[in-house]
Amino acid sequence: MGLLADARQHEIDQKRSVSADTLIAFTFGRVIGWTARTIWSWRISLLWLSLAAVLGNLWGWWGVALVVALVAGSFYFPHVEGVRFGVADARRSRTKREALKALADGNAWLREVRLVSPADEALYDCILVHGEDETVVELGTAIRGVTSKAVVEAGRDFQDRLNAISLKAEELGGGALRLVFRMTDPMAEGRVISAPAALDPEKMAVICGVDDEGAEFSLSFREVSGTCVSGIAGSGKTAGVSTFMLPLSLSDDVHFSIIDGKGGTDWAAYQGVAQSFISVGGEAEDYAKVHSLIMSFRDEMNRRLATQKEMLGQSNFWNSDLQTRRNAGLKFRFLVIDEAQEIFNFMSSDKETKTQVAEVTAALTSIVKRGRSAGVSVLFITQKMTADAIPTAIRDNCSTRLSFRLMSPEAEKAVLGDSGDDLNAPRPTAIPKENRGQAVILRDTGERGMVRFFYMPENEIEAFLGGAAS
Repeated sequence: MGLLADARQHEIDQKRSVSADTLIAFTFGRVIGWTARTIWSWRISLLWLSLAAVLGNLWGWWGVALVVALVAGSFYFPHVEGVRFGVADARRSRTKREALKALADGNAWLREVRLVSPADEALYDCILVHGEDETVVELGTAIRGVTSKAVVEAGRDFQDRLNAISLKAEELGGGALRLVFRMTDPMAEGRVISAPAALDPEKMAVICGVDDEGAEFSLSFREVSGTCVSGIAGSGKTAGVSTFMLPLSLSDDVHFSIIDGKGGTDWAAYQGVAQSFISVGGEAEDYAKVHSLIMSFRDEMNRRLATQKEMLGQSNFWNSDLQTRRNAGLKFRFLVIDEAQEIFNFMSSDKETKTQVAEVTAALTSIVKRGRSAGVSVLFITQKMTADAIPTAIRDNCSTRLSFRLMSPEAEKAVLGDSGDDLNAPRPTAIPKENRGQAVILRDTGERGMVRFFYMPENEIEAFLGGAAS
C-alpha cells in the first residue's frame, strides 16, 4: 500500500510541475502575442512611418517632408482625426483600456451587490463607469433569474454606499437596464435672476428654472387650457409662479387677468399691468366682479371657437402664426386665480351669490375642457388640490400640474395622481424644506419631472411692473 501511495503522489507532483520547455514556449507565446497586439494597436502610426520610409527611399528628404506635411495637415481637419499620427492610436488604446476596465468593474459590482454569486466566474455584459458628477451602471442583457426590480433595489443599496444624491433607472429594452447615480444635485442651489426671461409668444413659453439634469426648464402654455399649482405655505409657490407670470403680464400678446381669492397683497404689484384685477374680500359685491369676469372669459372663448376659422383661416388659435393672430386682434387670454378654493367655496347666504358660485364653477369647467384651441387658459393656485378645494372636473382636465412641497401622500395624489410602479417618480413630499421654489411637474403625457424655479426678489419684480404700468 505504501508503494501505491508513493506512486500516486509522484503522479500528482508531475502534473503540478512545469517543464522548462513548456515554460519557455509559454513565455515566447506571450511575447509574440504582446508584440502582435502592440503592432496592431499602433497600426496607424506604423503606417505613417512605413509611408515615410517608402517615400524617403524614393524621393529622399522631399518624400519625408511630404509625409510630415500630411501628418501636420491631419491636425487641422477634424474629419480625418481618425488617422492622426500617434493621437488616433493612443485614443483608441485608451478607449479600449477604459472599456475593459468598465467591464471588469461592472462584473465586480454584480458580485459586490450579490446579484450574482461571488464564486460565479462568468463574464456578464455589465459595465460600471465613474464620472465626476455621476456613476453609471449599464446591464446590456438580462441575467437569468435576476429581475429589473432586483437590479434597481441593489442599486438603491449601492446609492447609499456611494453617497449619491439620486438614482435614476432606465429600461433600455430586451432586459437591458441603465442605472445613473448622480453625485451632485443641480437644484441644490437656487438661481437668483435680476430680470425676467423673455417670453416666446409663438409658443407662449418661458424659461423659468432648471430641471433635475441641470438644463434650463421652459414652461409652455401653448394648447394648455388649465394649469393647477399646489404647495404648502413657505414652499416658494408664489415666487416660483412669478418667474413665468411676470413675462406673460408684460407681453403685448397676452390679455392678463388676476383674481386674488384671499384678498391679500401677494399680487398687488400686478394691478397696474393686469387688464382685470379682482381682490376678493368676502363681500357679495366682490364675488359679483368675479362672476362678471369669468362669464366674459367664457363668452370670449365661445366667440373664438365660433369665429376663428373665419378670422384666422384656422379653427385652432395655435395653428395660425403669431402675425396672423396679431392682425386679427386676438391675444392669448390668461387668467390667474390664487387661493382658488375661495372662489369655489365662497360662503354667502345671498341666493343670487349662491347661483353665481354655481355658474362660475360651470364656466371654469367649460373653459378648461374646451378652451385649448381657443387660446384661453386658467391658472389655479391653492395650497391643496383635494376635491373639497377644487372640483375634480376642473382639476382632472388641467393638462399641466405643478406641485411644490407637500406634507402628505394624499395631498400629492390629489394634484399629481398616482405614480404607479414608477420607482423614479419624483415626489413633492420628498422636496427638502430648504429647497424653496422646487416643484414636481406633471405633463399631459402623464410623466413627472422635477424643476427648481428661478428666484427674482420681490422689489425687483415690483420695479419691472411699476415701469410697465407707468
